[in-house]
Order: sequence, then structure tokens, then C-alpha cells
Amino acid sequence: MDYLQFRFGSLIGGNIQGNRIAPRLYTELTSVYYNSILSSLKTPIRAVLGTNFITVLRPWTAYIGARITGDRKTAAIAAAGIDAIGKAYAEGLQMFVHNYKVGMNRGKQSYVGRFDQAQDIAQLQKQKRLVDKYGTVGIGEIHHYETTEVKNLSGVVIVKEGLTCEPDYSVTFYDARSGGYTTKSNIAVPVTNYEYESKIEDAKRNIFLLKQRYVNIVKDDIDDIMPYKKGSTQYVSKTLSKGENIKLFK
Repeated sequence: MDYLQFRFGSLIGGNIQGNRIAPRLYTELTSVYYNSILSSLKTPIRAVLGTNFITVLRPWTAYIGARITGDRKTAAIAAAGIDAIGKAYAEGLQMFVHNYKVGMNRGKQSYVGRFDQAQDIAQLQKQKRLVDKYGTVGIGEIHHYETTEVKNLSGVVIVKEGLTCEPDYSVTFYDARSGGYTTKSNIAVPVTNYEYESKIEDAKRNIFLLKQRYVNIVKDDIDDIMPYKKGSTQYVSKTLSKGENIKLFK
């Protein structure tokens, strides 16, 4: 009974007639520890390969089974899962290469983390400004309506997307392929105050750069139009003028 107690019922074991009785839990943990050391190279490799194999195989199995049974909905869901896994592996590999190069070259991380304090503060300031302008409820109210894209059967755009229109806007046009007139209704979508303000801010992100072949032409025109005039108190030469150290006082 003492042996069984020390072997299975104790975490520290005991002694019987001068013989050390190690607890079974200790023996098993020691075995796992040494086996992990001896197979340290194989263990992570097997774990990674096994996990990734199951991850990839599961949606493929569901997709093939759904295709055989004709379940289009399940097949679409499985296909989306396959696509997501492929993109995740591609992004993971890209990030691994990036971090490897950063580590080898001791560079600075250039990608934005999931939590960006400056970006969060800017977003909160934007929301506060919109709430002050429209109110808590008004920020989600409709500002105006815009058109969705309308094409004929030949793929020619009849109505462009994003045109301001009335809520009940519809369009009637002649379609040569169908040989008759077609009317499209319900093509107006609401744009909330928040969406409207966001589009304005997004548009400000786009800048126009002068093509390099026009730079010298513009520079010459500026030199001709805006020369420094003689007689001015700041005149030094045609291409140089004096500046003043302006100080502001309360």
C-alpha cells in the first residue's frame, strides 16, 4: 500500500526500506522532457506540417464533397476558405521575409501595427468633428443619393457610378442587342453624411504631379512672370531678394 501511495498518489514520492520511489507523474514528465530534447528537430517540424496539412485539407475536403453532392452553397463557402488560407499563407510568407531582412540588416520596422495610436487619435478627432457638425443622430442621416453603374447587354456604360441623383431616379435606353428599350430603376443608393465627409477627405489624398518633361517649361515661365523688380527695398538681383527676420510679439 505504501508503494502504491508513493507511486500514484503522491507528487514527491517517498522511501521504502532505503529505496527511492519516484512518483509516476514525475517519471512521465521526465520521459516527455527527454524525448522532446532527443527529437527537438523533428517535433516542431512534425507539428507544423501536421497542423498546416489539416488546415489546408479540411476546406478542400468540404469543397470536393460539396461539388460531388451538388451543394453549391457549401462549395462556395469552402472555396472562400481555400482562398482565405492561400492569401494568409502568402501574407505570412511576405511578412516573414520582411522581418528576416529587417533582422539581418538591423533596420526599423516599416509596417503599421494593428494598434496605431496616431491613427486612432486621428479617427477619434474626425468622428468628434462630424458629431459637432451633424449631431450624434445626424451623422448617419442621408446626405444625398448617387447612381450605381448601369450597362447595356454589350457592356457599354449607360450611367456612371457616383452621379448625384434623385431617390427615385431611373433610366430608359435602347439596347441594340435586345432590340428594344430597357428601363432600369432602383439604381439610386443613399449616401450618409459620414460617407459624404469621408469621400471628401479621401479625395484630398490624391495629388497631381507635374510630368518631368514639363518641369523646365514651368520653371522658365515662373522666372519670366515673377522676377524681382528693381526699385524694391528687398531687391538684390533678378534672382535674389532680401528677407526680413519677422518676430511676433504679444
